[in-house]
Amino acid sequence: MRHVPRQTLRHAWWPTARSIAWPTPLAAAALAVALVIEHRLVQPSADAGSFTVRAQMVAALAAAAAATVLNDPAANLLDSSPTTRARRTGLRLAQALVVWAATWTLTLALIATAPGSPPVAELTVQALVLVAVAAGAALTGGATAGAATVGLLTFSAFLVPERWSLLSGDPAANRRLGLLGLVGAAAGVWASRDRARRHRAAWPIRPR
Repeated sequence: MRHVPRQTLRHAWWPTARSIAWPTPLAAAALAVALVIEHRLVQPSADAGSFTVRAQMVAALAAAAAATVLNDPAANLLDSSPTTRARRTGLRLAQALVVWAATWTLTLALIATAPGSPPVAELTVQALVLVAVAAGAALTGGATAGAATVGLLTFSAFLVPERWSLLSGDPAANRRLGLLGLVGAAAGVWASRDRARRHRAAWPIRPR
């Protein structure tokens, strides 16, 4: 019996992939990579450090793309299916992460061709946090909410004073960003629970 969920998820991989509207996330991923390619072609002598802002924009677009993959119009209908909402969400999240990983790996490979040493680990952590925030917002309020949250977070990071920045890379900014990522992940986990379990405490069913 322990292998039933794994088999179920394996058999559901391709049907789930066919149910996803891929043009939107793939277009966002392609646009993200194009930003880096354009900078590499226009300024071939630019060092790796000059790609930092472009890489952060790629991270935002890739996170928004992941949020659109998590959109499941049939979520309420499938609440009565044999498998759990968490497993269905996990399957979609895995497919979103495949797109994200491909986008981010290609981005880092392009940056690596430039002279210098980019802060790869720091940028990757920032990108992962944005994915967590996008997933939490998308699972709570829908794909549009996920993409909008990431966009607001990214662009506001360049407008606030340096001491409150989330993407500056200093230890205080990393702590704030990490806390935000934990909040996003917790929201996503909560939203992935089946509705009956979420409301059980509020509406206990008592036998007559």
